[in-house]
Amino acid sequence: MQKRAFRWISSLGGGSTSLFLGGIGVIAVVCLARMVGLWQGIELSTLDFFLRWRPAETPDERITLIEFTDEDIQALGAYPVPDAVLTDLLTDLQDYNPRVIGLDIFKDIPASDTETVDVDTDPYQALLRLLQTSPEILVIEKVLNSPIAAPAGVPRDKIGFVDAPLDVDGFIRRSLLATHSPFDEHFHFSLTIQLASRYLAAEGLFLDNGVRDPKAMRFGDTELPRLKPNSGGYVNKDIGGNPFVLINFRSGEQPFRRATYRQLQAGQVPADWLRDRIIIIGMTAISSKDYINSAAVVSPNPRQVPGLVLQAHTVSQIISAVLDRRPFLRPWAAPWEYLWIGLWGLIGMGLVHLKKKLPAILLIFIGLGILPIAIAYGLIFVGFWIPVFPVFIVYFLNGGSTVLYKIYQREQDIKIRLDERQRVIEQSYNTIHNGPLQALKGLIRKVSSNDIPMPSDTLNHELNHIDSELRSIYEFMQREYLTLQTRIYVTRNYAIDLEGPLHELLYQVYRNRIQESSSYFDKVKIKITDFCPIDASFLSLEDKEDIIRFLEEALCNVEQHSVRTTRLAVTCKQEQNDCIVQVLDNGLSRSEGTSNEDIAVNGTSLVKSSVGLNKSSRSMRGRGTRQAEALARRLGGRFARRPQTPKGTVCWLIWPVRPLSPWRLWQRRGQNLIARLIEKGP
Repeated sequence: MQKRAFRWISSLGGGSTSLFLGGIGVIAVVCLARMVGLWQGIELSTLDFFLRWRPAETPDERITLIEFTDEDIQALGAYPVPDAVLTDLLTDLQDYNPRVIGLDIFKDIPASDTETVDVDTDPYQALLRLLQTSPEILVIEKVLNSPIAAPAGVPRDKIGFVDAPLDVDGFIRRSLLATHSPFDEHFHFSLTIQLASRYLAAEGLFLDNGVRDPKAMRFGDTELPRLKPNSGGYVNKDIGGNPFVLINFRSGEQPFRRATYRQLQAGQVPADWLRDRIIIIGMTAISSKDYINSAAVVSPNPRQVPGLVLQAHTVSQIISAVLDRRPFLRPWAAPWEYLWIGLWGLIGMGLVHLKKKLPAILLIFIGLGILPIAIAYGLIFVGFWIPVFPVFIVYFLNGGSTVLYKIYQREQDIKIRLDERQRVIEQSYNTIHNGPLQALKGLIRKVSSNDIPMPSDTLNHELNHIDSELRSIYEFMQREYLTLQTRIYVTRNYAIDLEGPLHELLYQVYRNRIQESSSYFDKVKIKITDFCPIDASFLSLEDKEDIIRFLEEALCNVEQHSVRTTRLAVTCKQEQNDCIVQVLDNGLSRSEGTSNEDIAVNGTSLVKSSVGLNKSSRSMRGRGTRQAEALARRLGGRFARRPQTPKGTVCWLIWPVRPLSPWRLWQRRGQNLIARLIEKGP
């Protein structure tokens, strides 16, 4: 485990930095997918959902719909509606002085197959005369695919087309206001614009070109926002330069006053429904098939809207915007939309910095996830259509990965704290073991030996030395753990820099131990050392520290548990793909009766200790042995301590060389560089 100084460095390399780069990648991918139209269908459906589930608005009393239902057709006993019936209906409505009447029924041909010789008595000719001479009555045509002509002889300023271009999913969301017909040279206006123009003209507001957008239409100071090929959720929508507007459907089950033909004939329609109003006449009978798909309008037939109701919505949108300042529906400019998407991607990534418990983070994550949906829904009321689904995707991908990272980080923090505590325990023991405990062992050995008498002044000196060693442990531990550094203290006053080559560090440990215990090692006549360079690039600072502690422990064991040692060999080298650290002596064991079996191989066998102080401890593994076994397992290597024939003990640690990946290598170098900068200070 690395020091506290490297925790945040490691998190930068393997945690939050990767999370940040991944989050930026998610934002880029989601935006790119939107640019190519991957989210178009979902965004359009979301718009329908928001429009449909708005609270009901008050009905627009300026518009009244007169509809022919299936019951009306059955009562008439004829279909299509006879020309004479339409003539009588229009004549009756004129008596109420409506501001404008829109006949949303095609009348390019007679409704009866009967050929009448007398023009004066022909019902169709009578209807044509009425349509041609009544300035308040408008008729319809179809100018795009499979055109249908308007009634003959009707002036062009009284004709409006009813073509309704559908989106790729077959639903209507846009209104085409004007277009050039591919079949003639005329510029045609929609019935929507014709009805709105006639109504607003009476208010002194006339149709003109836009000011901010010259290609748009305008009534007074109100411009009709023109839909562009890449507006909102639309991607590369072919509009051919024609003025489209998004339809801001009027919400509610009854947005307009509606009456059937039979109710009108029975006198059940109030006069104020007709006087000075926009009246639209059309078919709502199922058999007429004059229905258009829309998921944004509440209708008795799910997703089916009669043609005259669609006309009413589009006309109401225009006159309500001009007279009542009811907002048009318009998207944000593309840069603002992508900034909005990116913002929520960053918010999702920002959850990683919350210093709260996991349940609180989950609640914040869910709450923030609802917020952009609520904002988008609220903005519909003021006329803005902003991205929802891309925001939802980018936030939940980034935020979800952040929450998972926080869960992982929480588990890692717990593990780090437990490892740190265990490390402090082990280091505390090593400090005591390699200092005062070793001195105490030597004193006990001297006092208990009958061959080596100890004067009282010598005993007093040794006890004072042990007392000093114990008192210095607190200071030693402070220097070891409360300082951000790459050095470790091998003894109280001797430190080495872990950044150096491993074989040099091991040689420093060997030389320091020989000097510290000169009273013992000076008696060793032959000292053989072989410290060769080894590949330690894949080792962490923690690994290097533990290997150093292993060599120090092995040399201490020679001093404490071997007598009459005349030869000591210490080796550090690399053979092919294995690194070896070995200590070999030819001394006799101080403990009598020790068996000559292996103490530990690969850290797996049941070990009998040869380093105990008495017979009761021979069957127990020492602390140093367990640490060496753990180190061998971590490095994927082997550890052993065994007697030699005819005398002596060998202790060795072998581990394989494992090359680092380029990413891990640069991460390790970055960690070490930052650690050195921290140590040097400002």
